[in-house]
Amino acid sequence: MLLMTLFVVVRRGWRSGPSVHVACLFVGAWALVLLLFALPIISYAPTTVEAWALLYGSIAATTLGCLAARPRWESPPAPADEQQRLLRATIDPGRLRHVWLGCAVLGAIGFAAFVYAIDRVAGWQAVFSSPGEVRALKRDSVEFQDAYGLWKLLTYFNQVAFVMWTVGIRLRIFSGRWRLAAAAGFVSLIPFVFTGDRNLMAAAIALTCMLHVLWPWNGSLRRVAIVLGLALVIAAAGLTAIGNRYGGSLDDHPEVEAHVQIPALDAVAIPYLYLTANIPTFGKLTEDELAPNTIGQMAVLPAVKAAARAGLVETAPVETGVFYSIPFEAFSNYSWLGSFWLDFRVAGVLLLPLLVGYVATSARLRLAAAPTFLGLWTAAILLYVIAYSPLSNVLSTSLTWQYLLLGPVLSVLLQPGAARRMVARLVARRRVATALGAATLLASAGVVAVASSSKPSQRETVASNELHDAVEKARYVYTETGRYPVPLSLATRLAVSRPGVKFLPQATYSEPLPPPGVIAVFTQPEDVFLRVRGGDGRVYEVHRTEADGGITFGPGTRDR
Repeated sequence: MLLMTLFVVVRRGWRSGPSVHVACLFVGAWALVLLLFALPIISYAPTTVEAWALLYGSIAATTLGCLAARPRWESPPAPADEQQRLLRATIDPGRLRHVWLGCAVLGAIGFAAFVYAIDRVAGWQAVFSSPGEVRALKRDSVEFQDAYGLWKLLTYFNQVAFVMWTVGIRLRIFSGRWRLAAAAGFVSLIPFVFTGDRNLMAAAIALTCMLHVLWPWNGSLRRVAIVLGLALVIAAAGLTAIGNRYGGSLDDHPEVEAHVQIPALDAVAIPYLYLTANIPTFGKLTEDELAPNTIGQMAVLPAVKAAARAGLVETAPVETGVFYSIPFEAFSNYSWLGSFWLDFRVAGVLLLPLLVGYVATSARLRLAAAPTFLGLWTAAILLYVIAYSPLSNVLSTSLTWQYLLLGPVLSVLLQPGAARRMVARLVARRRVATALGAATLLASAGVVAVASSSKPSQRETVASNELHDAVEKARYVYTETGRYPVPLSLATRLAVSRPGVKFLPQATYSEPLPPPGVIAVFTQPEDVFLRVRGGDGRVYEVHRTEADGGITFGPGTRDR
């Protein structure tokens, strides 16, 4: 069914004007994932009929949103040569070279900050010689996270530098003393090999592909498909290599290997997992009674996180997902449906994708009518969101928001007089600008109000009370599956249901306690151990065992 829909959308999108139709990209991405899911490579836990209905309903809603934008925004596009001329007029070659160089320098500073943060905990040599240790420090070390902090935002400029370099290659601006730069652009992707950020490298490659596919040109649909196919193969090979370096091979996941049904395909089992496990994980999320109702906060998560840093709200929802049993506990993404479900349940899964589809298609059609660098940049980001929708909701990530906010800045830097024209356009459209500003302020105030209303009370922040609440939730999880999940799975489930409290999984009970306020989680099939060091220096502990139904309290912990 999806293949038939894809065929119809591709033909209609190609004949009607724009060479890339948002609905075509969206349906194609989901068709690919669902076709792979139908292959019996890994035996997943069953997904409920309700979850499947939500998934297909979301696909239909997004496609409807894409098609609804066409009558409002579509107009006959100019010839490709004219579109190229208009687009090139908004990019000054000399400025582009300096913007690329500036972004590359900022990205290098971000990578240096990463090396410094690792050096504070384990020595800088670990970055290049101990990838497994680096991955563990990124996940578990509070000292590393505090040292890296906002410096991570500079690391994102490596991606921008790579995109700007490819634009320069396309415009052939690297000549003379800049000739060496024509071969140096890939350097901006090297830091991600050592930071283990496969997602950031994948985002850079995906955004670059979207931008160049949207670039006006005289080409055929076959050529577009070949370019995208080659990019997908190259990206998959690179990301798999990085994953193997950081413990992402099947040898490091025996729990997954036990459910691989075709041993001859062991080599592709982990990539297959990343592409298809979102479906059963989303199904588990819809059944989870502990899942919070974030009421719009996940949709604007970067803004909520910024408000939390500014002290306007107590805490922000947890960005990472839960390692549900599908039946192994080694995957935690839900596609973009997970964020929408957490925000507004069924309404979120249907209405929010419809809105995103409408906005993305509007941006694409606007670009075809009036090509500018800002329009190209914005449309490429929105298509990147659409292309990633079967895998994760990148719309809710700080990276995507940084990209969107950076668009006007890049536009001003690349084109002389762009700032003056932008201000004049806003002045000429005072009503639109005022309405957008008021809507933004109103939405921000609503998010802050919702987040503020969910602040924990003083009683709830007491260490012993947190342990009691957590052990009750752990007991609920046990009744679902008949055993306690592995520490990582339980820790993520507790963290998602209780934002603001950090839970750290531990492989053994004898591991040292984390810093004060962080709850250590250790489990066995019939036992759960929760420990935390309180602000008063005492150690609080709760041990629940299902062997005799008993619960014991460690030193400093009292039964409420």
